[in-house]
Amino acid sequence: MARAAGWFPADLSVKGRAWADLATVSGERQGNRTDLTLRMEPFEVWRGKGKIFTDPRPILKLSVHNEGKGGGEVRIPAFFLHTAPMRIEGAGLVAKNNPPSLDLQGQMTPDFIALGPLLAPILGREAVVTGNRPGDFLLSLPLAFPLRKEQLTFSAQLPV
Repeated sequence: MARAAGWFPADLSVKGRAWADLATVSGERQGNRTDLTLRMEPFEVWRGKGKIFTDPRPILKLSVHNEGKGGGEVRIPAFFLHTAPMRIEGAGLVAKNNPPSLDLQGQMTPDFIALGPLLAPILGREAVVTGNRPGDFLLSLPLAFPLRKEQLTFSAQLPV
């Protein structure tokens, strides 16, 4: 589906076995709360015939709260993504603009040694970056595709 929607290049594929847990609680006064846990074992990203990323057991946990009062946003009180090369935790919201937008902020803890193969095309093969101390990040983007780079805001302060 993601490839058909134009989100991924035609030669990009994702492989692995996925498990998902979804729980929703709904009430008149407190609105709707949805909790999602998604795991893949193993997780692989391929470009053509070459494997460009692998992780034995990534996990994504996400909580979403919609107060159901016709308001202009859906809160994300907590999310975390744990992978071998990076741990990201934070909160955010989805604003019901036209198009809707996603704003996330929190902390990310990279393992720069594990990220090396992914960063090499950007930094060059001679650059060596080490460390794994956490830093703050901010991500803002419209939820519309195709996404143009000038529509995306990403800021991170990471000690290296």
